[in-house]
Amino acid sequence: MTPAIVVGIFAVGLIFLAIWKPQVCRNTMGIFFLVMAFGVNLPLLLTNPGLYPLAGSHALLGLYRWFFSAILPIYPEFFITGLILIEVGIGVLILSKNQEARLGIIAGILFCILIAPVGMEEITSPLIGLALALLLRVQYPHSIFDKVQNLSIMRRQA
Repeated sequence: MTPAIVVGIFAVGLIFLAIWKPQVCRNTMGIFFLVMAFGVNLPLLLTNPGLYPLAGSHALLGLYRWFFSAILPIYPEFFITGLILIEVGIGVLILSKNQEARLGIIAGILFCILIAPVGMEEITSPLIGLALALLLRVQYPHSIFDKVQNLSIMRRQA
C-alpha cells in the first residue's frame, strides 16, 4: 500500500469517528498533531533535515516546488522548527476547550489544505481536514487537560 492510501484510510476512519464520536475524534486529532511534531518532525530535524527539500521536489504546485528546491535547502532547520511549533500549537489548541479548541480545529483544517500540494503522500490530507471540519458542529466545554487534572485529583483522594 502506498502512503497516500494509508493516510486516506486513516482519514476516512477519522471522518466516521467525527460523525459518531466527535470527542474521541477531537482527542485523536490533537494527539495526532502532537505525535507528528514530536514523533516524526523532531526526530527528522535532529537526524535528517535534508529530507524535507527532497520531499517537496515533486510538489503538485510550482510555487511549492520552487520553495522546496530554492529556499528550504538553505534553512531546513528553521522551517522544520516552525513546522513543529505549528503542529504543537494546533495539537494543544484542539485538546483545549471552547474557543481555543475551535481555533485549533480551524488551524488544523488550514494546515491540512496547505500541505496537500506538497506531494502524493499529502494529497489525502484534505480528508483529514474534512474530519476536523465535522468537529466544528460540536461544543467542547472541557479540555483533555481538565480531564487529566480531575483524574489526578480523584487518584489522590482515593
